[in-house]
Amino acid sequence: MIEATTTKDLATMTSTNPQRTLPRLTALAGAIALTASACGAGTSEIAAETDVVGVAGDFCGAVGELGESIENGESANDQSLAAAAVTELMPADAPDFAQSYFSSIADAARSNASGSDASSAEQAWASGQHLQVASFLGAECADTEAASAASFQGMIAMGMELQASGVDAYQPQADSAAPTTESGSTATTSTDQGSETTGQPSAPGINRVELGESGNSAVYNSTEFVAGPAFATNATRETIFESAQEQSTTNWVVIELLGETLANISTSYPSGLFFLIDPDGRTVSASGLSDRFGESMYDLGFTGRENQSAFALFETPELVSTLEGWQLQVLVGDEIPAFIPLSGASAPPLETVTLGPVDGGTTIGEHYYTNVDCVTNLEIDVASAKVAVEITVDDNLLRSRVGERFLVIEADISNVTDETVHELCDEIGINFDRSGLRINVDGRKSSADRMGSVTVNPGETQTVIAAYTIPRDADEISVLGFIDDDVIATWQVDLPIFPGE
Repeated sequence: MIEATTTKDLATMTSTNPQRTLPRLTALAGAIALTASACGAGTSEIAAETDVVGVAGDFCGAVGELGESIENGESANDQSLAAAAVTELMPADAPDFAQSYFSSIADAARSNASGSDASSAEQAWASGQHLQVASFLGAECADTEAASAASFQGMIAMGMELQASGVDAYQPQADSAAPTTESGSTATTSTDQGSETTGQPSAPGINRVELGESGNSAVYNSTEFVAGPAFATNATRETIFESAQEQSTTNWVVIELLGETLANISTSYPSGLFFLIDPDGRTVSASGLSDRFGESMYDLGFTGRENQSAFALFETPELVSTLEGWQLQVLVGDEIPAFIPLSGASAPPLETVTLGPVDGGTTIGEHYYTNVDCVTNLEIDVASAKVAVEITVDDNLLRSRVGERFLVIEADISNVTDETVHELCDEIGINFDRSGLRINVDGRKSSADRMGSVTVNPGETQTVIAAYTIPRDADEISVLGFIDDDVIATWQVDLPIFPGE
């Protein structure tokens, strides 16, 4: 692994003593070893694939073999053969910056093998696009575990330290007598990064840091969101997804959101409902959503039960190098938010509290007919009761506001009036509505927010579902009948507090 002092030594060497040669570039050896990790190839695996140095069977193996060759201090000729194998096995569709990066290493190795001055090639490598090369290798060699390993992140950190140290552009030497300033120090000229081989300059200072994929999820209004692959970049918003990028003064964190509706519903989530929270609690809302081709999306919408995806773009003060301690938040208005940790384990789901079973109660509905007192007896059995954050009522998705919860009661209403009363009053049934199933929460009585009415004929049973809004800090909940003294059920509760409250 590369130690911090090695990275600093590299920056000092390339800026003050360009005549140092490749076999002594210990930082280069470490970087290539890290590159081998990015490809997911260990040295023992590489050795098993080939008997001749520099003749690995594939590009990723060749990159690993080059790292092994330099790390083991093999001869300049062997290092040159290994570097040549990397460039020969480079995928045809590899981006220019990757070809330039490894061409610089191969040029330096060839120069050292022939005894020529390798300083220009070494400087070109030191000024290469380390972050974009790391991203390219992580995708090309397709090893998710390796891409998230510390060694892979170490290569990214090294590239960032190189840029911070000022080694950010190739400095050509036109002749052996470099121009000097009046003070006698050597003058240098800074140009765009590029490759003498490809002739395709790339914008200096454009960084892309692969931040991995947490895979964590959370559910918001029957929609499950998963945090997919994420990266940080300082490209302009318009060129984030382009092959030819432009540098901007804005830093971005880009997270792929994978969504799946868990019910047959139609719903949508505009970009303003997604927030990124840093480890210090600072929050920024998404600046927009994009598809994988860079086209802007107004929202992430669902029709029926389906899967959809989008990239959420967040502006950050600095270029982010890790998502350790970061979270993604989904929030509508003053509702209870959903949180998706971008590192570590998923947050536990918001708990639904199931209230215990109770004995059925009997309530009385009084009706009058031709001056004869007719009394209808209804038996109310509470089949189930729960306290939840999300409910679906009449095909509508509802989510609790902060500090509140939904109480949902399912009850069976049976008309058990004596037959003689029916005959006397010619009773044909009773209409049961919200007034027949009220609640008392810590002394405050209320009717259901949502409950349909049913007609319960003699000898019949009808089922009703009632939804109530209650405070989160409720202690005692009772279910009442038509009259306040008719208590059908009572529960003592201690409801949990959720993140964001």
